[in-house]
Amino acid sequence: MVDTKSKDDIGTPAARVTGDLSKIYDAVDENLTRTIDELVKVQPKYGQSISSLQLDAADMVKDIIHNATSGQKQFASGWSIPIPYTEEFVKQAK
Repeated sequence: MVDTKSKDDIGTPAARVTGDLSKIYDAVDENLTRTIDELVKVQPKYGQSISSLQLDAADMVKDIIHNATSGQKQFASGWSIPIPYTEEFVKQAK
């Protein structure tokens, strides 16, 4: 059977994988940050006196999540590993 795909139709796998991984890590970062934000909001009304230490701890956790996902995204962006079902993962994660 003859392959009818042209060179332009194929695309570079590394560029596609980098974009796919980027979407996954962005979705994970966004969801974990949103989770921490919701946990802070759920505090009962009497919890209005949440100490600044607790708020700083919540901010620190969000920064750790962001830095970890950013680091993993940068580390994995050099690989050319195909990631199937990326769009479905991102849709279900949101």
